[in-house]
Amino acid sequence: MSGTASFWSNVSVDVAWTEDELTSENYEQAALDKTIEVHHSEEKGDVLTFLTSPIEVERCCNAFENALNSETDFICLPLHGRLQPIEQQKVFDPPPKGKRKIVFATNSAETSITIPGIKYVIDTGVAKEMQFDPKRNISALCVTTITKSSADQRKGRAGRTDAGKCFRLYSLDTYNDMARNSRPEILRVHLGHALLKLMELGVVPLDFDFVQAPPREMMDAAMETLESVGAVSNGKITLGNGSLNYLLIQNLEDSFTMRLRKISGSNEEKSKADKLKVRFCHEGGDLMTMLNVYREWHDQPEKTKGAWCSENSINGKSIRGVRETVNEVLNILKNDLGEKPKFKLKLPL
Repeated sequence: MSGTASFWSNVSVDVAWTEDELTSENYEQAALDKTIEVHHSEEKGDVLTFLTSPIEVERCCNAFENALNSETDFICLPLHGRLQPIEQQKVFDPPPKGKRKIVFATNSAETSITIPGIKYVIDTGVAKEMQFDPKRNISALCVTTITKSSADQRKGRAGRTDAGKCFRLYSLDTYNDMARNSRPEILRVHLGHALLKLMELGVVPLDFDFVQAPPREMMDAAMETLESVGAVSNGKITLGNGSLNYLLIQNLEDSFTMRLRKISGSNEEKSKADKLKVRFCHEGGDLMTMLNVYREWHDQPEKTKGAWCSENSINGKSIRGVRETVNEVLNILKNDLGEKPKFKLKLPL
């Protein structure tokens, strides 16, 4: 079935649909298989494959190169927000003569950039989105179906400079069932930060006229959390460190649980990684276990940190991201307060 690229392009883009619906367990393998198929069967032109996270991108790049290790007619590149600028720049350079450029990317490649030479797009139809469950009072990064708007943006990447083709790893019925646009962020994240900001401005959150008000249970859960950490008392923001503690706890928990849990590789490699991490285990739970990982990594000399990560099956880019997140949070607090926080963060930087 054919279609046209979205409004910014007049170049036609053919759309190929897949009738076998993907699940949260098989979309990554399906994307890898389709990328290999396109490389082997389609005429010249670069390929852009959409995945949901940096770890999937890195994993598929490695798997693609391993599967085609006897071939020399391609260059495979990752694209996601955790890459250094010099690494990100590689996707914009033309490939060597006689080679096809294969790019595995997160949804950062949907709208913010244009990669020259892309003729084929492989759309998994999924993305990762932060969602808050008010009943369980936790936030989680979940794999969700993208919107029609995102699907159209992805398709448009194939028609920027020449006629292209978009391989959608989902059916036309699935596309028709997609929401037109994504839900506002305020309806799917923890509201603690937003409520604190409103109260700082002298606004009673429950009386605030939201453009699209969050469910009352989400508001109540956020207020209970703020009260439990001492950020709010008797309906008013406190003058102590409760608010600062809350911000740090939320950001650091998110950083640790979303970064240090990410270990790539085959099932055999994952099993090996599980055995290696036993010595880090803490009876206090996952967060304390991951803190043990971070502390030992931090104690390594800078020049041996990479080797230590390899020996312990730890993602080096992710753990460096933890350090960046901690420093970013502290800098924000310092700038907002005009001084350093008056409490000690027992985490080595």
